Amino acid sequence: MEQNFGTAKIALGLTSGIGWLLAASSILVWFQTSGFQGLVATISVAVAGILIVAMSQMSFAVIATAENTREIVLLLKSEQTNSRAVAQFDHSTPKANAATSKGPTNLSGQPIKTYKGYQIIRTANGFVSTNGEEFQGLLAAEKYLRELTSSD
Repeated sequence: MEQNFGTAKIALGLTSGIGWLLAASSILVWFQTSGFQGLVATISVAVAGILIVAMSQMSFAVIATAENTREIVLLLKSEQTNSRAVAQFDHSTPKANAATSKGPTNLSGQPIKTYKGYQIIRTANGFVSTNGEEFQGLLAAEKYLRELTSSD
């Protein structure tokens, strides 16, 4: 079951907007008030608004973590499937398997996934590459492709 957290993102965006409105309106009210009590009240509302914004941003970070974790799980599942296929290839003797098995490097040249129309491929040194560029990990390659496609 794949979730995109659309409702949560909308609710957090609204909550963050309300927080910024509280902070901004308290600053405007501060210019119109006089005395110590008015100053304390406006500062309190401004701080509350900033805290609301901070909590919204922390919640956005939790959602981003969940999305990244989903991508990692999908990557691990695809690598596990590829590893099983490589392990099932030669069952002659354990000695022959040990001589031919090089771990993850057997997967070099294999596409990991297609992202934004570009294939991300496992390289021989354990990195990933796409569009002629090499990256240390899948997330870095996806970030590059996001930036590449957003500039088009």
